[in-house]
Amino acid sequence: MNLLLVEDDLPKRIQIAEWVNEFLPDVVLTIEYSVNAAMRAIKNNLFDLIILDMSLPTYTPMGNESGGRPQGFGGQEVLRLLDRRKLSPVVVVVTQFQTFGTGSELVTLEMLAESLNTVHPQTFRGIVFYEGANGSWKNVLHEKIFSAIQLGESKNEI
Repeated sequence: MNLLLVEDDLPKRIQIAEWVNEFLPDVVLTIEYSVNAAMRAIKNNLFDLIILDMSLPTYTPMGNESGGRPQGFGGQEVLRLLDRRKLSPVVVVVTQFQTFGTGSELVTLEMLAESLNTVHPQTFRGIVFYEGANGSWKNVLHEKIFSAIQLGESKNEI
């Protein structure tokens, strides 16, 4: 099984990668940092599963660069690419934010999940709220991924 982890926060990326190595020991893990890097990986590889952060930088920084304009909904760009390419890996969003945007454009996790499920029903399998100090995210991620694996939901041969 090929898994793409798209995460820019180092401590979160390390914890998720450790979880993957523990619960999916035979997986081939590819880790990317930004929207552009994730899109390039998807164009060059076939993934069965994608663990995706929603807020991502545009590109992977080099040296002292910032990674370009932060994209609060950068994960949606990755999901749109999957749709355009007619790819159907299982996608689980893991985020440490409970809300996105501000003012009249404020979006809660529940609103985001509903929107992603409506727009990307072939791939999106849920959102996991990540709290580094609280390990409950691991159980939720485990449940979402393993239920998708048991159902054989990936069209890319999980």
